[in-house]
Amino acid sequence: MTHDRYRELIQRELDGDATPQELQLLEAHTASCDDCRRERDDYSKLAAAFGSLPKMMPERSFVTMMEPELPKVLKKQRRLPAYFWPGLTAAAALVLTVGLSDAFGIFTPKTTVSPDAQPDQVVQPFAVHDNPAPSGPADTLIQQQDAAKHTAPQLIQQETVKEKPAVQVAAVSKNDLGKVKDQTGVVVEQQKVDAATPPSEAARGGVVVVTVDSKPTDVTVDGDNVTVTVAPDEESPDDTSNVSIWGIAGIEEGESGEKTITFTDKDGNVINTTHVTLGPDSGAIPSDSALNRSIANTYKADPEQNAWAKDPYQVVYRHLTDLGFSAEAMVSQSNELSIVTVMQGDATYRVRLIESRQGEWHPVQISRLIHPHTTSKIGQKVIAYFAAQKASGAIFGFGDIYLNERTANKISVSVAVEQQGSDGVINVSEMDYEFQVEQTATGEVRLGDLITVHEE
Repeated sequence: MTHDRYRELIQRELDGDATPQELQLLEAHTASCDDCRRERDDYSKLAAAFGSLPKMMPERSFVTMMEPELPKVLKKQRRLPAYFWPGLTAAAALVLTVGLSDAFGIFTPKTTVSPDAQPDQVVQPFAVHDNPAPSGPADTLIQQQDAAKHTAPQLIQQETVKEKPAVQVAAVSKNDLGKVKDQTGVVVEQQKVDAATPPSEAARGGVVVVTVDSKPTDVTVDGDNVTVTVAPDEESPDDTSNVSIWGIAGIEEGESGEKTITFTDKDGNVINTTHVTLGPDSGAIPSDSALNRSIANTYKADPEQNAWAKDPYQVVYRHLTDLGFSAEAMVSQSNELSIVTVMQGDATYRVRLIESRQGEWHPVQISRLIHPHTTSKIGQKVIAYFAAQKASGAIFGFGDIYLNERTANKISVSVAVEQQGSDGVINVSEMDYEFQVEQTATGEVRLGDLITVHEE
């Protein structure tokens, strides 16, 4: 999560509407972030001070004074940006507004337009049964919030092939259905997968399981780990093979988006392990991509009618699903015009855009926040690297780390790095780091040598 998001949590804590899980995340973050801890303490003291003031009846009704402006405000649906008075409670803000208006006049800060209300979603069609969650250590920062879930796989497509594929079982993201053809020769029909995928998971990748002459008998979803038990298909012909595509419900994206799918037989013996990434892929978006060509052509055809293309926020909001996000994702403008933040479930992304010569904006990069308490092994190693750099004095500090690109052999991240100059002044620079990724014989992923580092 970004610092702006933690500041929003500080405000929600003071307003009393933060969930226990959000308070837990905030507590963990402020334990390691001096700036957010100071803000939290300062605004807590400010709220307490305002709460102790005597109640007074104003000479004129504030609502009456503001009533003529309400239609304009509601029409524009404006809200304060996260960086404006973070942590200030609604009551404190009202006291300040009334108190300062007589002395200085009421002023209006710069605001960001919120998206229109989004349509209701269809109820998930797959049944998922919860088992009691196991209890963990009391000092664990991130508690297991979801219990292990058992879900029944749903057959989406089945084809008979003459030659037996090299793979016995496999799992792929809905966004990577082409891999099924590469591995089995079977072309998966996208519309069948879309029809079987729950709406809540439709734009976040979803997972499909591929079996050859076998079928899944049980699926257990436990956070980022999914276990699929398979058994031989007795109806498979002797001279050909049946390739079956199955839909799996209950697999949520989570903060890391990385899922480990383990296939076992009925006795628990591991057959294969596959790693699947859900949600939008972190990486560059080509300037000549179909999406960017569409934005350019739409704006060129009627610049006045399509003026939204000149607003980075609107470009991302209107093309959420085109970018791989869910239509339910939350969109907000960051402090930088060229960066838009998207929150989807527990994951936080940022979309970087560039302005064309015509004046419209084009998305060119999607990056995913590596959560401070990520369950991703490679993410943990990246955080450990920068923590070691800070401990050694190589850097003064570092901020949020965003995953720019991940391949089998390398990983690229962006991070705000603090350096202390000889004059004692702290300078902050957005830096790009690229590391090698290594995998041991046992399957463990390691962060290799630093390849390049440069300022963004």
